[in-house]
Amino acid sequence: MRDALMTPIRSFSRTYSSHFISSEQHAAEGEAFRGSQAPMEEAGPCCSGTEAKQRTPVSSVGAKALVPGRGTGWRHRVREWPVSTVTGRRHKLVIPSLNQDNKFVLVVGDSHLRAIADGVVKLPEGHFSFGVMSTPGASASELRAEVLKAVLPRSPEAVCILAPSNNLGRPIAEAAADFGQFLRTVCSRWPNVVVLDFPPRLTVELAQQDLLRQEYHRVAALMGIRYLSVAGHFPLSQLHLWCRDGVHLSDSDGMPVLARLLWDAVNMRMERTAF
Repeated sequence: MRDALMTPIRSFSRTYSSHFISSEQHAAEGEAFRGSQAPMEEAGPCCSGTEAKQRTPVSSVGAKALVPGRGTGWRHRVREWPVSTVTGRRHKLVIPSLNQDNKFVLVVGDSHLRAIADGVVKLPEGHFSFGVMSTPGASASELRAEVLKAVLPRSPEAVCILAPSNNLGRPIAEAAADFGQFLRTVCSRWPNVVVLDFPPRLTVELAQQDLLRQEYHRVAALMGIRYLSVAGHFPLSQLHLWCRDGVHLSDSDGMPVLARLLWDAVNMRMERTAF
């Protein structure tokens, strides 16, 4: 029965790994690649200070290009969560019943993880047990504060960070500095880290989103942390992937895609650290 359940997950991993590879090549910030079909190369050990080449941000769209604005998908009604004493924001930390045979993985992010924290959308588990830390509306500095105070039953074998999109609109240098501090804090607690890019918004200029993604990617590369792109998995023409606010993915269609991408990012990270 377990093998039957894992078959579609393995199939997904093979399919989506190639997309991750392609996305990182297009955003080349200095990581080494050995051809379009070669495995992705990490910049070095987590938080090692490995040098990475600087690159000039290039947007694929004009500075005034806008995305559609609204989605058509369904999202569950927001549930009331406790207010964090650290950030003053709604905050939820969900810890699963830890199976000793599974690897414990912590996923950290903002409101994009709300549906997963509420159990509306499930992460494929397989040989992982996922904990989720979600702070809606949080910037990188606020996520850092939550990580500093988090109490976990055991140290996670891996941490997957969903890059915070709430830093959009802030000066790019400031957003990059906050993101770097956030990554350093996570690595100081749990060294096996991977970052998944934030999903596109339908309410913000594409050029602005591209610049923040590229800067996040550059910061992660300088620290030797793998940063995986997701934008290609959410075509802007498929409005059902977003809910009506145009910011969050729909629980009906968009979030299941993100959940699989989170799983695949963790699986690839764990495969690399197994050697």
